[in-house]
Amino acid sequence: TRAAIAMEAKQDAGAIFWDITKFFENIDPEELSSAAVATELPLTATALSLWGHAAPRWLSLEGRYADPLRPNKSVATGCHTSTSIARAVLEAPLSEAQAAD
Repeated sequence: TRAAIAMEAKQDAGAIFWDITKFFENIDPEELSSAAVATELPLTATALSLWGHAAPRWLSLEGRYADPLRPNKSVATGCHTSTSIARAVLEAPLSEAQAAD
């Protein structure tokens, strides 16, 4: 990492570690739509991915199923598109923070 390289060169360094597990659970679909357009994500693939994320989910136990749950603010953490979606949502705030530095 850059921090490790700086430390080896006897320079000041710092690192911030950010656990974004809860981040995926709180992505606002409207914010994501705007971010997808702004970062030029492929809109068809993004729309299909969001459709999958918004699909109903069922809890089951011993062959019985509960009523479906409909997520309204989340992106499935294990989905291969989730990382691209998270990057799109974070692009503007991180760019602003970097520009302010």
